[in-house]
Amino acid sequence: MGKRALLASLLLGFGAQAGQGTFITVTGPAAGTTLGGGTSTSVTWSTDATSPHEVKLDFRCGGATAGTFTVAAQRQPTPGSAPWVVPFANSSACRVLASVVTNAGAATPVSGQSGVFAIDSQPPALVTAPSAAATPGQVTLSWTNPADPDFAQVRVYRALPGALPQLLGSRLKTDVPPNRYVDSTAVAGQRYRYYLASVDALGNAQESVRADAPSPNAYGAGVATDGVRLFSFGGDDASSSGSPDVWAFDPASDRSTKLDAGLGLNLFHPRAVWVGGATARVLLFGGWSTTARSDIRAFNPANETVTLLASGLPAPRTWGAAVYAPSVGRVFYFGGNDNSFVDSTTVFYREITSYDPATGATATVGQLPAGRSRFFAVYWPADQHIYLFGGAIGLDVADDQVFSFDPADGGLSLKGAKLPRPLSELAAVSSGQEIILAGGLSNLAYRAEGYAYDPSRDAIEPRFTLPAAGAYQAADGPTGGIAVFSNPFPFANAPVRFLPGAGPVWVSVPDAGTGGGGGAGGGGGSGSAGGGSGGGGV
Repeated sequence: MGKRALLASLLLGFGAQAGQGTFITVTGPAAGTTLGGGTSTSVTWSTDATSPHEVKLDFRCGGATAGTFTVAAQRQPTPGSAPWVVPFANSSACRVLASVVTNAGAATPVSGQSGVFAIDSQPPALVTAPSAAATPGQVTLSWTNPADPDFAQVRVYRALPGALPQLLGSRLKTDVPPNRYVDSTAVAGQRYRYYLASVDALGNAQESVRADAPSPNAYGAGVATDGVRLFSFGGDDASSSGSPDVWAFDPASDRSTKLDAGLGLNLFHPRAVWVGGATARVLLFGGWSTTARSDIRAFNPANETVTLLASGLPAPRTWGAAVYAPSVGRVFYFGGNDNSFVDSTTVFYREITSYDPATGATATVGQLPAGRSRFFAVYWPADQHIYLFGGAIGLDVADDQVFSFDPADGGLSLKGAKLPRPLSELAAVSSGQEIILAGGLSNLAYRAEGYAYDPSRDAIEPRFTLPAAGAYQAADGPTGGIAVFSNPFPFANAPVRFLPGAGPVWVSVPDAGTGGGGGAGGGGGSGSAGGGSGGGGV
């Protein structure tokens, strides 16, 4: 007896339903292929199942214990094809899993899977050592290409002060030379900034914005990463009752999964901070659960547990800003308020509190000029300072100020740069080259603009556009310095990733007869240097 006939006999012996069939074989994606994230393809299969039975399709990236996620809930058995937008995953061990189900979705014993294929959504590494030399009417950009085997080209973007970067041109790795681009459209006397985006053979590119797969993460969740996964803690939803859930976004599958760990209470607007070193964990500060909380919780990503710590904030707080300063080994919590639903009775706090993760000790180390909440803070390694951006300073009143805080001595200073408008709930995160700012709330309207703050220049410039206006939170991306944004309001929870290129490289183009100039920028704080005998450098 053949294998299929034997299987058919066994299935019928266990009460198989008419039309269930005996086999399903996934024929595409083909084994050994590599698919680009975000591209459109088809999943194909063959089966002897017939209607009213249907086919359910899932995918998995990783080993047999990895999570599975839906491609198509139910499809007719024939003609055996379903469209699939490939997720922005990163894995060399992906499969499509197919099973025959009843038209009510109940499982049957008939299943199959594709061969192993890869999904690549990761651009090549950044170019290094970007620099520029300017002469009247011309800027020559130079850099070192990455060693990635799938590296294909560099795209060159240019921006005027106060404007978004625009694609100027590209340089293929097969060009001679492959690491130089001449901008012959530069205008004498003008100042530009350039960004260099690495692109691979599949089209994965820096200087791009991606909308990842929607997740259940709710507005107002605390967001942090351990460098491998992005975690979301609690959050609000349309019921305004909060959530006790912890979710993990895995870039290998481009999907979020709910963890067994729970917070122990419905909580939203906590601040989540990753603390590395010997006490590597995520710390959650304050938040709202029927009232403001002073609790501090610790999440261990290794065993996925949440622990309520003995120490807490000196007073209940929600919607403050929190950040870890590795230079002093402490977390700093700024401001906050006493009411998640801001109204005329809300108290806005000024205190700056330090927390020692090693000992649990807290101390008040300073004050903000005025009470402030609904804002974010970023640690900048180049100068070991913390930068604070905007925030709510009253009922429906936001601020446009930027502050610098020195964690070593507690000094607070107002910077000269201002946000483009008063903004609260403005996401802020370091890309390693700039501080990325995104979204926010201004005059009761949510925004879709992305900006970059350069601490070395104390300047804010337009950087990119989000696919939707919203109140975002941000964390370093777990794949190669990508900034990850999550939880736009109102409850349309599609994480967004911005993949920054190398830069900025600033340069001023000299006027005729004034000599040449140059600039350099890129990794480690977007520094720049001038050159030339005619005052052209910046």
